[in-house]
Amino acid sequence: AVNPVLREGNSDRRAAGAVKQYARSHPHKMGAWSKDSKTRVAHMSGSDFYGSEVATTVAAPTNARIELVGSDGATTVLKPKIPLKAG
Repeated sequence: AVNPVLREGNSDRRAAGAVKQYARSHPHKMGAWSKDSKTRVAHMSGSDFYGSEVATTVAAPTNARIELVGSDGATTVLKPKIPLKAG
């Protein structure tokens, strides 16, 4: 069994101070980038979650829900009740 207090916030996964100091003192150097590399960076752009994400602050406690609106216009409730705190 794992002590839930230790698991909270992944505190048991943090690097030790000596390890962090070694990394600061001996930073990793990247080699030259090859134009032949098959590595590509994937990221979200407009017309997806990244482009439509909205942050808000609620004045009073309330409930929210998560819905999926399909391309056919049908709405599916993914999570019916998410309690939100004020502020």
